[in-house]
Amino acid sequence: MKTYLTRFVFFLLATGITFAQTDNQTAPPSANAPKVSIEKMEHNFGMIKEGTPVSAAFAIKNTGTSDLKIEEVAPSCGCTTSEYDQVIQPGKTGKVVLTLKPVGLGNFTKFAVVTTNDPQQPDIKLAIKYESFVAKGYRVGTFLFDPKDEISTDLAPGKNYSARIGFFYDGKEALKITDFKADKKAFDIRLETVVEGQRYNVIAQSAAPLSAGTHKQTVKLLTNLSEQPEIELSFVVNVVGGAATAPTAAEKTAKTKTVSRKIN
Repeated sequence: MKTYLTRFVFFLLATGITFAQTDNQTAPPSANAPKVSIEKMEHNFGMIKEGTPVSAAFAIKNTGTSDLKIEEVAPSCGCTTSEYDQVIQPGKTGKVVLTLKPVGLGNFTKFAVVTTNDPQQPDIKLAIKYESFVAKGYRVGTFLFDPKDEISTDLAPGKNYSARIGFFYDGKEALKITDFKADKKAFDIRLETVVEGQRYNVIAQSAAPLSAGTHKQTVKLLTNLSEQPEIELSFVVNVVGGAATAPTAAEKTAKTKTVSRKIN
């Protein structure tokens, strides 16, 4: 009797372990289910002007065997809105478009959670990054120059010169700087791209200390724009001053006579 009882207890224990193992196993994915496939989950806008709306599209492919349904797109802040394809058929590609209107200055990262009916990946977190700035300066057409398109400064003799003119393009046509030319070799000129097609710096530097006199260099930037095919910038340096000299006796006398002369 004791032997039978022992065997019965062992049988119950083994059966319970088997059931527990079965319950803990993850259910295999259904053969007839949608499946999300997305390559890019983050977009970096770089530098953008505050208040200017920008959009990024995220492609989502359904590699499953039934319709993929996008049930909701929830941005993390009110500065971001969304548009999306609600149903993506098997083998097809849809998209989620996030439109951002930047508020505030600095570096930001915004998120949007995409909820789908994919049983294996129901939530997708998309990210958009950017640095917001305020465009400022002197306007010429569709360009803003910082501080102006011509700058002038005074410099003491024997000093090196270095200056920058920044410009920002806010037109609708895509901008390309095709070339830039200088009228003479007064300074070394360098074009710096801050944001391709939008924001640039033109930097002028003297290779050696400048002699007395006026130094001017005009830089022409050639563009693909039909309305503004050429941008002209100027750097002007007046090298003035030097060692102060005491006035001569004749200069003092002339000055005294000029000041004391009576006007009838």
